[in-house]
Amino acid sequence: MRMPILIGGSQRTPTKCSTSSPVNLRRMDSKQREFVEGIYSELAGFHKRLFNTWRAPLTRLDSLIAMCMEIGSEINAEYRSSKKYSPSTRRNITIKLHTRAVQIANEVSCLLKGGLADGAMARWRSLHETTVILAFLGRHDDALSSRFVDFQAITRLKAATEYNEHHGSLGFESFDQSTLAQFQKERDAMLEKYGQQFKSENGWAADVLKQKRVTFKDIENFVDMSYLRPQYGFASKNVHSGVDSIGFKLALSMSSQETLLAGPSNEGLIEPIQCTSYSLIIATCELIDTAAHDERSIMEGVLWRWHEKIKAELIEAEAALRQLGGNINHQGHPE
Repeated sequence: MRMPILIGGSQRTPTKCSTSSPVNLRRMDSKQREFVEGIYSELAGFHKRLFNTWRAPLTRLDSLIAMCMEIGSEINAEYRSSKKYSPSTRRNITIKLHTRAVQIANEVSCLLKGGLADGAMARWRSLHETTVILAFLGRHDDALSSRFVDFQAITRLKAATEYNEHHGSLGFESFDQSTLAQFQKERDAMLEKYGQQFKSENGWAADVLKQKRVTFKDIENFVDMSYLRPQYGFASKNVHSGVDSIGFKLALSMSSQETLLAGPSNEGLIEPIQCTSYSLIIATCELIDTAAHDERSIMEGVLWRWHEKIKAELIEAEAALRQLGGNINHQGHPE
């Protein structure tokens, strides 16, 4: 489903926006570059200092991501081009989920280099979810992966219906009735095929878990990854907008003063780096298990040894940062 890109005006658009002086707008436009040049200059210096401090673990994380991507690429090429494997929904979906895991890890890496540790931890949450689902599907047969794919018929109709409720306010074109009717037909076909419980949350997994209602936590427990629930809960605080979202920040974990942080910081990189390394390795190992190979088994050992080295390098980097003391950098305002 392709969505329009630009959001139009709505009833929420302030009246002053439409009555602003063209002269003032042109003046503001002309000063854009002047306004941000100083910010960009400061950020460039900050990014250089951050990378100097965390160079070893950041470099190793990027190397680990590249290695996992290479393993996934090799398994994908082997599946797509060789006659060794027959068509398999399970293999196809686990490869795609692993690709998504690698992409998320790359996003985490970008946020870390930008000094956005809490944002990186929020993205790790998605990496963990992807790893859990990959493991769950990879340990079962094609039938479960087919149910996973077919579940899109449930989510697609719901998303399209909700979209049509708001398209006018957003200035978008609506889905026409024939398209909605097709979505409805596909949804009804899936319910006919799998039963009414299929439309419930994670209904694609209900049959395997023998439950009418399945939560992500249930799937997480099934694949024995519930021990990461504390980290998952902490990462969730940076996704949702509860009171905890304005509480403790990784990016201020070494600071002695109360600060309202509105920009990057060179603190707090340990948790997102080690969590990303750990989850990506698990995702890669789960993919390898679907296409076992002696050389790949050796690579699993290399990945885990690199993870141990990352942890040691993180401790050294944080110690170096603590030695800087008052030179810790972040952009914010004293509270």
